[in-house]
This record gives sequence, C-alpha cells and structure tokens, in this order.
Amino acid sequence: FPGWVVDDVDATLTGPWQATGESGGIHLGIRHDGGARDGRATAEFTAHLPVGGTYEVQVAWVADANRASNVPVVSQHDGGSTTVRLDQRVRPAL
Repeated sequence: FPGWVVDDVDATLTGPWQATGESGGIHLGIRHDGGARDGRATAEFTAHLPVGGTYEVQVAWVADANRASNVPVVSQHDGGSTTVRLDQRVRPAL
C-alpha cells in the first residue's frame, strides 16, 4: 500500500481481543472478539503523519459472512470527528 499503514499490531486494543494465525491479514493474521459481539473490543489506530494536510483514510479487513455488519469507525481530524459504519461481511474496495 502506498502511504502510511497502521496495522493492528500498532493499534491500542481494548477489550476481549483474540489473535488467530488465519491468513489474509496485512501482517500477522486476524484479531476478533471471540464471538462476543458485544462491542467491547475496540481498536485505536493512530497515524503519525509528517505534515498537516488532507489525507485519505482507507480501512481494510478480511471479509467473511461471520463478520460484523455495522462496525463504527471514527476518524478524528482538525474539524472534529467523522463516524462511518462498515459492513465487514463485504470485501473492502481498496
């Protein structure tokens, strides 16, 4: 990927995360909530960008029918924050 990649190994994880060796992730596999589906597993990704400006944010995941359909993704920026909901059952358009 061109630009900056912040993978789950770099994220601040809170809650009941489990790691798998399942292939398809960017680096070291996939993390999941063990089927809890209660929203307590959160991940905070921080990009340390070299200069201020306008950047495109892309989010990637391994799509599967057993993934969440309404994952909230909050992007913090100078103007406040923007929240979008992602359907991780569907492959991301990267």
